[in-house]
Amino acid sequence: MHSLPLDQIPIKTTVLQNAIAFLNVGVAGSVLAAIAVRFQFTAVSREGRAFWILHSSPIGARRYIASKFVMGFVPTLIFGEVLVLSTNAMLHVDPLYGFIAAATIALLSVALSGMAVGMGALYPDFKADSAARMASGPGAILFMVLALSFVAGTIVLVALPVGWLLARQFQDIDPGFGVIGSLVAAGFTVTVASFAAAWIPLRRGADKLWGDLGNVGD
Repeated sequence: MHSLPLDQIPIKTTVLQNAIAFLNVGVAGSVLAAIAVRFQFTAVSREGRAFWILHSSPIGARRYIASKFVMGFVPTLIFGEVLVLSTNAMLHVDPLYGFIAAATIALLSVALSGMAVGMGALYPDFKADSAARMASGPGAILFMVLALSFVAGTIVLVALPVGWLLARQFQDIDPGFGVIGSLVAAGFTVTVASFAAAWIPLRRGADKLWGDLGNVGD
């Protein structure tokens, strides 16, 4: 990003910088999905055959899955924000677009972490001898398809009001209530979708995982 020849492009540099910074969220989201499938999707499977011991412990299924989610979400959020905020700093992005990018990657971190841990619990592989094999099975492939689709859908949804806002900025026109309202509506929709995308797999994964404990040692 730092090496882009923005000064040689015959349009308003600030508009282009803001547009690139927002599109970079999609790239960062794809990176987070790739990291999630390697570390968070395999979090349950890495317990191996000793996983049955957890059934006799006082911890419940949902608490166990929630702990896996938190342990994966925190570093994912930090890494995603570093990617986005460092790009925003290099491009000297306007504060509004910087906030939109940071908020979007935070919501993607929630969704991707929940999807990875939840689907890892839905499709565990306790017999795999390495995390690389765990992250290359059918469940992991399904997760990547859904994760990348969710990232793309999020970017497209937020890009509509952001593109409208960038067009107004390019024309030196005030955004108006319509643009701001559409931006708020898109943000609300992405927030609900992100938490739903995390919560549903986590809950279903916890319920299925504890129900299948009897087959772990087979």
